[in-house]
Amino acid sequence: MKQIIAIIQPTRLIPVKEALQAAGVRGMTVTEASGFGQQGGVTDTSHGVEYRVDLLPKIRIDAVVPDKLLDKAVKAIIQSARSGRIGDGKIFVSEVRRAYRIRTGERDDAALVDSQEPPQKEAKKPRRRPAIRLRRRKKTAVKKA
Repeated sequence: MKQIIAIIQPTRLIPVKEALQAAGVRGMTVTEASGFGQQGGVTDTSHGVEYRVDLLPKIRIDAVVPDKLLDKAVKAIIQSARSGRIGDGKIFVSEVRRAYRIRTGERDDAALVDSQEPPQKEAKKPRRRPAIRLRRRKKTAVKKA
């Protein structure tokens, strides 16, 4: 198993997520981050005052994939996140020794794919109590004196 950490532009999140799902990645964690790389930040002017923003907004995507999906997942990220301009991001890949699914106790590759355990039946909804019906009083004739 491999862990993929991708640092991308915030505007590329949806295309990358869709590309990873199409590649067969079953789960990911997305975190807002800030940082800088080769571009080093941005200089801007506001109300006549020049200021420098050293940390730019980024998105961090973490996903753990089986070894056989690694190349496909990395290729999907590169193709969907690339704009050709500086600041497109980076991808880091590292080894994962063990993974567990907390709910079932499955481990390693079995913890990454759909569970083999049959889905649990949904809890039955409680029956609704019948609405209380109020009886209408019959109108009684009023005698005039």
